[in-house]
Amino acid sequence: MRIQAINTNTNFKGLFTDKTGQNNGNWRMEYSPYSWEKNSDGKIGQMANKAKFDVLTDKILPDNEEIFVRFSETPRAESSKDILGTESYFIRPDGRMRSTITEVPAMNREDSLKVLDQKYDRFLGMKDYLKRNLETNFDTLKNSADSASSDYNSHSAEHMKGMFERAYNKDQARRYMDQDKAALKNSTDKMYENAQKYIKLVNSMESVRNTKEKISKEINRLEELRKADKLIDISRQGIDNANAPLAEALQNIKAAAEKFICFPTKIVSMAEIMKMVNPRCIEGGYNNEIMRYVETLVRQII
Repeated sequence: MRIQAINTNTNFKGLFTDKTGQNNGNWRMEYSPYSWEKNSDGKIGQMANKAKFDVLTDKILPDNEEIFVRFSETPRAESSKDILGTESYFIRPDGRMRSTITEVPAMNREDSLKVLDQKYDRFLGMKDYLKRNLETNFDTLKNSADSASSDYNSHSAEHMKGMFERAYNKDQARRYMDQDKAALKNSTDKMYENAQKYIKLVNSMESVRNTKEKISKEINRLEELRKADKLIDISRQGIDNANAPLAEALQNIKAAAEKFICFPTKIVSMAEIMKMVNPRCIEGGYNNEIMRYVETLVRQII
């Protein structure tokens, strides 16, 4: 069966990637974790359990976010997608099911952040859509409240008229007034409820924008460091010889001292690490000590 994903570029480096089209039409869903992602056993660079998120209130996305749908009109049908729209699991109405996921090595930190940046862009888009809906609903509820208030005034005026002037008796007028009052309260209660949602949403959007800005800044920094040959990338810890780039860089200790090490979770200057090992590292002869210290840091991260 051929499944169409939102991102059909097979070079797309990120999490769920549909490779069905390159697998003779047979289902193949690959998952490349973030560099910092952990599985249920706490092992870094491994797929985390899927987790739902709340567009209204959440300020951060889970590493393996899920948009799960169970179709009420066809109880057997289910679908699980990520925020980018790639379907990783489904049950069709006829009972056909796909759930196998092929886990591949984790991305480095730079690629991980680029994917995360895309996801936060989509996350902000979802929040903005909800914000516009709430704003539209404010107008609708205000119109309903105005209408109920106007009706109440009209029925109240009718209630005050003399017997032969009224279009209906006082009991009917009182019933209408009670209905108008209930309608007015319902509209104002919903307006208050929506206002509370709106406040939470706007606050969460500000946090998401700040997070996205930090992600973008780090991506730019990593790109600049890489282009300037100032980056020692050991952020893919789930592969063989993950620390080999550091061992290679230490062959020229003076040049290495001006570089930065990219771990799965952060960037650290080599000068800072050398000072922690021995202030005289720059003189050379401390390669093994530096390697052991970095490996200790990696183990602490993991």
